[in-house]
This record gives sequence, structure tokens and C-alpha cells, in this order.
Amino acid sequence: MELGRRIGRKDYDGAISILENSLSNTADDVHGLEMIAHCHRWSNRTDMAIDTARRVLVHDPKKFGALRLLSEVYAERNEHDIAAPFVRLGLESYPDPTPPAPRIVFWALRLVASITPRIKRVEKVAREHLADPNKEVRDWFSWAKQYLAWYDSMSGDKQTPTVH
Repeated sequence: MELGRRIGRKDYDGAISILENSLSNTADDVHGLEMIAHCHRWSNRTDMAIDTARRVLVHDPKKFGALRLLSEVYAERNEHDIAAPFVRLGLESYPDPTPPAPRIVFWALRLVASITPRIKRVEKVAREHLADPNKEVRDWFSWAKQYLAWYDSMSGDKQTPTVH
């Protein structure tokens, strides 16, 4: 709960502290390391985000979130020769769709929001995110295909990603 609250309040340093205290230096750290990488990125510490995302890939070379983060960061930096392989790996590691939230979740949110005015804001945001949990991934997929088409046309590289 505290981690979610820190991220919600954009206290990324606090969130990183909580996550780092939970690390065990094993493959079980993949999710925590990935979240640390995102917190560094949200804090505009791009180099630290890259280093942490690369640590994730040491434990899980097909971890979509880390591949996505690296592909976006390197593309933003105009380091396209580095970004393109991460885009290709991300497309090859594309995750299965997340099922939508059960209707009872929306019902419970509406009930709680009707009782507590403070929760009304949370309900609105939650509805937007829970209604389509795959939107960000689909947006990245669309961007990735366009990016590789552009990159391949500029570099003469005609590799086609394998999408599963």
C-alpha cells in the first residue's frame, strides 16, 4: 500500500527506497527492479533507468517492461542503432493481453465513491485504467511497428520481427 501511495504522489525516491529494501539479489527481484527502473525514468534519471532495466534483463532477457523502457529511452535519445534491437526483442516478447477487470470491481468502486467523496476522483481514474488494461501495450506495439519500418527504411535493414 505504501509503495502505491508513494508512486501516486510522485514520490519516486521514496518508492525506490521501499523497493530497494525488498530486493533479495535473486531472480525474484525482476518485478521490483523493473519498477525501480520506471521510477528513475519518471524522475528524469534516464541513465539510472537504463542501468536498472539492463539489470532486469540479466535475470529475464525477455521481460517486456524492461525491453519497452529501453526501446523508448534509446529512441528518445536518437540512439536508434541501440533502440531497434530492443524494439525487436520487445515485439518478440509481446505479452498476452490482460483480461479486463470483473464488473464487480466497478460496482464496488461506484459504491465506495458514493459513500466517500474523496474516492470519487480515484473511481474516475480507476475506471479509465481498468476499462482497457492493454491500451498502453497496444499503443507501444503500434509505435514499435512504425518505428521499425522507419528505422529499416533509413538503415537499409530488412529484418522483420517475429510477433507471437
